[in-house]
Amino acid sequence: MKKVLFLLSLVSVSLSGAYAQTVKDGNGNTVGYIQPDGRVQNSSSSTIGYMKDDGRVQNSSSSTIGYIKDDGRIQNSSSSTIGYVKDDGRVQNSGSSTIGYIKDDGRVQNGSSNTIGYAKNIDRKRAGAAIFFFSFFKLD
Repeated sequence: MKKVLFLLSLVSVSLSGAYAQTVKDGNGNTVGYIQPDGRVQNSSSSTIGYMKDDGRVQNSSSSTIGYIKDDGRIQNSSSSTIGYVKDDGRVQNSGSSTIGYIKDDGRVQNGSSNTIGYAKNIDRKRAGAAIFFFSFFKLD
């Protein structure tokens, strides 16, 4: 299952800090931002989605495209589980196969443990949920 990770903010309930959080690719290039108000922006600062405090994930038209659950489940708009973000940073697809990792230091790795980007100071669950809803980093 090829999914991409926009490592912006998509899971937990709160963003840390009062400034935008920057997402970078494996070469250190900025690929997006997560704003304190939950807006998800691409590298051109265009809003491409929203992460709401109640766990809803919305597209740029404010239509709900999924949910981030407190237990790490990532659900689509029909409330079907499409993936998981584990407490240890593993990102799994709906079949429980590990497709990537979000390390404590903010490194994002694909299923082969190759570093493909950085999501420093971004909640692990939000970053992981972005794998399923936005596209910046290919995990497999």
